[in-house]
Amino acid sequence: MNVRMTDTEKIQCGTFKLIIEVDASDDTTNLRKYTAIDSVEFVREPEFCLAEPSSSSSAENTYPPIELKIKTGRMTTSATKGYSFKNDAEVPKAQAQIQVSLDELTGELTLQGVNGYKVAKYKNQDDRNYDDDWSSTKLPPSPVHISDFRFARKELAGIADNFNRMAFWVVIGPAFNESTGEDFYAVTLDARGYTNADGATDLFILYCKK
Repeated sequence: MNVRMTDTEKIQCGTFKLIIEVDASDDTTNLRKYTAIDSVEFVREPEFCLAEPSSSSSAENTYPPIELKIKTGRMTTSATKGYSFKNDAEVPKAQAQIQVSLDELTGELTLQGVNGYKVAKYKNQDDRNYDDDWSSTKLPPSPVHISDFRFARKELAGIADNFNRMAFWVVIGPAFNESTGEDFYAVTLDARGYTNADGATDLFILYCKK
């Protein structure tokens, strides 16, 4: 269900009690027709409240505060097509920057850079700060900047597994310019649609571009 918790008290340690309420309904006039409530206690040990070491981001690149626009798009898992951030549309593979493939056995999506583009999952979730773990339901505050998506150049690759709604992936092209932000994109899955008559699955994406 891709459920997650945003902990606004992440700098505190001690014993916590999490109360979970789940509502479900088959009646649009009563969205809380069925309700279940449960709770769990957990302890956050003191070592998890220590400040992050200053060297934790040494492998990451930092860039000027270049502003990006948030866009939405629709594409499919077609092997002959891909998505063009430049045209904001699905296009033939030769004109695209990314493709997404679907493993029918596992249901996992794989993001692939094409035509010289490389991809990597952002590194925002590699620290103890949850406030910048952007996803399709938690977007960076406007205006969005390249610096909102931390990544390591050495980790850029042709493919990235498990493309989903809970993170962003950076897409870097051969013409990437660190000073201007050209050929930089950040993308996440927004929703997965139905499989069409050609056997490809519809995908809805969110992405950031200059």
